[in-house]
Amino acid sequence: MPSRVATSVIFGFDFQAKAAIVLALENINNLQSLRLESNYEDIDITLFNGSHILAQAKSITQPLIDFQNVRKNLKKALTSLSEGCTGLQQNKIHCSTLIYITNSRNPLNQPQGTINVFDGKTNREYAELPPAAQEIIDNIITNYEIQIDKDLFTVYLLPFETDNKNERYKSIIRVIDDFLGTNNIQIAGLSNKILEKWTALILTNGSTRDTQIVLRKKDLIWPIINIIINPDNLIATFRDYFDESEYSEIIRNYITLIEQNTERVESFTKVIYEFSQYRDSSIGNQKILNFAESFYSTYIDEFLLNSLPEDIQEKLSKVIIYCILTKRHEIEKLKKGANICD
Repeated sequence: MPSRVATSVIFGFDFQAKAAIVLALENINNLQSLRLESNYEDIDITLFNGSHILAQAKSITQPLIDFQNVRKNLKKALTSLSEGCTGLQQNKIHCSTLIYITNSRNPLNQPQGTINVFDGKTNREYAELPPAAQEIIDNIITNYEIQIDKDLFTVYLLPFETDNKNERYKSIIRVIDDFLGTNNIQIAGLSNKILEKWTALILTNGSTRDTQIVLRKKDLIWPIINIIINPDNLIATFRDYFDESEYSEIIRNYITLIEQNTERVESFTKVIYEFSQYRDSSIGNQKILNFAESFYSTYIDEFLLNSLPEDIQEKLSKVIIYCILTKRHEIEKLKKGANICD
C-alpha cells in the first residue's frame, strides 16, 4: 500500500509547479525569470525592473473538507515570506509582492457566519480582505512576532483537487487558454501539451542545486513555439511538396532532429532574419518555397545535417525551413504578446 505521506508530498510538488505556471503567466509581460526553491522562497519570480515576487505554496489533499492545518500553513507562509523578503532587502533587492497561494477552499479557516470571499480562483490583497480575515492574519503576525509588510501580502486560492487530472488542472488550463487566446494561438490540445512541458521544465529547474540557474521567459515561451512549428502542423501546400510516403518517412525518422533545430533560438532567428532580407517577386507560400529551394544548402551545417546522406540533407533542410517560416507571423505575435525581444 503506497504511503499517504509520499502521495501528499508529490501532490504538493505538483501544486507548487502549477502555481508557478499561473503566477508566471499572470506576470508574463514583466517577467524576467522564474525559479522554484530559490534562496528566498518556494516560488521566486524576478521582474524586468529587478524586483521580486515571492510566493509560498501550501496544498491540502482534501481542500474541500480538511481545514485542520490551514492556520498552521498560514503561519508558516507568513514566516517564510517574511524571511524571504528580509533576505532580499539585505541584498538590496526590492520585494514587490508576497503571496500565500493555496488550494484550500477556506484558506484562513474563517468561522462559519463570517464573510469568506474565496470562491473559485481568487486573489485578494490584505487590504481587500474582510475585517474577520484581516484579524486572523493580524493575530498570527502579533502572536508569533512576524515582521511582514501587510501592504505587500496577498492570499491566493487556486482550485486544485481530486485525482481526476482534467478536474484538478482545469483552473490552470483556463489560465493557459487565456494566454494563448490573447495571442491568437489556436491548436487543438495545445494547452495540455504546454502544461505537461512546463511542469517538467519547472520541476527539473527547481531540483538543481545551483539556485542561480533560473528559467528565463524565453525558456517558457520556446516550448510553445516548438509545438506551433511541429512538422505535423505544416499546411497542405508544403506537405504536398513531397510525396506523402516520403514526407512521412522523413518526419518519422528525423522528428527529434527537426525538433532540436526548431528549438534552437539561434537557428530560428537566423532563418527568420535572412528570409526578411530575401528579395523575390513571389509572395506568400511560394516565396517560402523559393527561399528554401535557393538556400537550403546554406543551412545544412547550421542544422547539423552534414553527416546524413545528401538527398536527406536537402529534404530535411527544406522541412526545417518550412516549419520555421510558415508560422513566423504567429510566433512574432506570441513574442510580442509575451514582451520578448530578440
